[in-house]
This record gives sequence, C-alpha cells and structure tokens, in this order.
Amino acid sequence: MSPGTFSTESQWLAQVAAMREAIAGLKLDQTNGSMQPYGHDLVVDDEGTSESSGKDGIWDVSSEEDEDQYSSDLADGVEEYRLDSDAGTQGLSEWLKDMCLGLAERNVGLSDAELQDQITMLLVSDMHDEELQTSLADVVGYDDLDFVADLIARRKDISRLQSGVSQQTNGVLDGLQSKRERDLLLRQRDYEHKTTALRPAENRQGTEYPHVYKKHQAGNTLTVSGQKYGLPMGSTRHEAEKYEEYSIPAAEVGTLGAGRKLLQIAEMDGLCKRTFKGYKALNRMQSLVYPVAYKTNENMLICAPTGAGKTDVAMLAILNAISHNIVPNLVEEPDATDFTVKLEDFKIVYVAPMKALAAEITEKLGKRLAWLNIQVRELTGDMHLTKKEIVQTQIIVTTPEKWDVVTRKSTGDTELVQK
Repeated sequence: MSPGTFSTESQWLAQVAAMREAIAGLKLDQTNGSMQPYGHDLVVDDEGTSESSGKDGIWDVSSEEDEDQYSSDLADGVEEYRLDSDAGTQGLSEWLKDMCLGLAERNVGLSDAELQDQITMLLVSDMHDEELQTSLADVVGYDDLDFVADLIARRKDISRLQSGVSQQTNGVLDGLQSKRERDLLLRQRDYEHKTTALRPAENRQGTEYPHVYKKHQAGNTLTVSGQKYGLPMGSTRHEAEKYEEYSIPAAEVGTLGAGRKLLQIAEMDGLCKRTFKGYKALNRMQSLVYPVAYKTNENMLICAPTGAGKTDVAMLAILNAISHNIVPNLVEEPDATDFTVKLEDFKIVYVAPMKALAAEITEKLGKRLAWLNIQVRELTGDMHLTKKEIVQTQIIVTTPEKWDVVTRKSTGDTELVQK
C-alpha cells in the first residue's frame, strides 16, 4: 500500500478522535441511558490496512443500523411487486395484467388495456435498458420505479410471451417485433414476391361497360415513385440525368369515349324539342346526365368548368318539374307539342351565386319558357316582389343571402314561403 494511503487514513482517524473530544467537552446530559458517544457504531478494521489482507479497500466501515434499515426498505419494495419466479406463461400474463389494472385505477389517463399494450410494445423493442427504463418511467410514472425495474428484469420472458401471441394471431401484432425478426420477415416477403407465379393473361376482348375504365385501355403505363399511371396513346418519356420528362399529347376537341354518342334534340320529347329550339344536340356532359336530370327526381352535383353547359342541365331539371304539371301527359302522349301548364300548382326556386348572374339567368329562362306562359322573376336585395307578383310567378331566381332572409327571418316575404 502506498505511503499516501496511510497518510489519508491517519488524517481521518485524527479527525474522528478530535470530534469525540469536542463532543465530550460539551458536557452533555448523560442521564438518559440510551445516549451513546459519537462514533460508537463505527467499526474500524485495522487489519484491512495490511498488505496481506488481499482486499482492495483502504478500510471497512459499516453501520449495522443503516444496513438493517436499507435491507428492510428494499425488502418492502420487492414485496409490493413480487412475482413468483416459477410462475408459467399464464402467471406472467396475469401478473402484468393485474399490475396495469392497478396503475390504471390509481392514475387518471390510459385504460389498463392501453397501458399494457404500450408497456409490451416498449419491452419487445430493440431499445437499450437505459433508454427503456426512461421510456417505461414516462409511461408508468416515477412513483412506480420498482415496477419498472421488475419489467426490465423480466423483459425476455415478456418478449417471448408476446412473440407467441403474435404467431397465434397470424401476424396481427407484427408491429411488435424486434429488428432481427422484422429483417427476417422482409427477406421472406421479398423471396415470396420474386418467386410468385405470374397471373393468367388478361382478357382484353371482354364486354365494355359505360363509365368503366380499364388500365390496358389507357395505352402505355409507367411507374413513378412506386405508383403506376395510365397515359394516353402517343405519350413519350424522356429520362435525363436528374429528372424525367413526359410529353402527353392534347386530346382532340369533341372526342367521344367508346360506346358514347351525343343526344340529338330530334330524339327527345315535344317539351324538350320546343324548349331547346335551335339546338342540334346536347354536348357530352349534358348527354351523360340527361337520364338522371330529366327522367328522375334524384339530387345531382355537377362539377364542370365555366361554359360547359351547367345552366342547360338546370333547364332539364326544370322541365322535369314542369312535365308533372302539364296537359296532356307526356307518358301518355310523348309526341305532343302543345301543352297547357297548371301554373298555380307549382313553384321553382333557382338560387344563383351573384346578383349579376341572377339577372342573366332570369332573362335566359324567361325567353326559353315563354312559349309555355311561365313567368320568371328575379328576387334579390334590389328586386322585390309584391304578393300579386309572387302568386303570378312560377320560377323565382334569387341569391343565397336573399333566400336566407325569406326562409329564416320573421320579417320578409313570408307569403312566398307559404306558397
């Protein structure tokens, strides 16, 4: 042992002796028999300083009371979270479930099932024990660190238990796998993908249905970022060093899809023929929605650019409402061209987004339906209608703001709502 070690020990012993003398000089009351001099519980092992003892320490100091107290506290903490080491898989699962249930009852937060899932996910991860201890403490709480220590001690057992559950559920818990297990699974899936037999040839001569689009009908296909896109015929691809360029030819104007045709005005009934006077045929969008707009009462949402003919689609819906209030009936006489309209039996409200558009719609509808003696009037913030005009009008063109006043406010044209 080095001379410096003996010098340090001598200084410490001298300090202990000086403290004893100082305490004795205070002349404290020693009538109480339980009073003991300072340092009575310290035991100095003089033999520990000899070179022949073979110990690494300089001296051995022990306090029996502190040792007993430490042992007692440790035993109490272990007793609270004790788990029989001989318990089987069922016992381990029940223990974890009971502990999570107790934590969920004491703390406001996750349920016992959610708490158990989070704890299990952390235990089967590939974290180091130090990182795992911090993560578990965040989930469980710093008041239950003994439970955290128990979880880390039984980490392997819980991981094996969870691995067995994952296999039994056919991979439902595949997300709770170690890094090595995930790598093995990825290799297996890659091998299965490469060795999978090709699908049978696709029948491209089958029946073609309207509004059903097949991938092989779009022409060539390509893959960008793992996704496939169908491009029209004539598209070209140019691959540069740092980018890819695709050239898609513009579609021809008026091109119709396979099996489609424009609805000719001559093929429509007498009510539509006279209303769409001067038209030869409906355009592509109008021909597509004609069966629903004119022959049914179904709600519709038309999304088309400006100038696509959405107002004429609204006209088809208006004609559908008028067709239920005319004589003769179109069902009985589809070729009739002269009609008498029951003007007092219906009213139609056309809501335009702006005042300027409302005026335009009023003029257009008025001209188209003049041959049926149908009155079309505008009802906006600038245009008011009298009770007599409301009774005489069959189609009212308004704006959302004005219609809100009419239908929801107590002060307004309540006569219109009653009609």
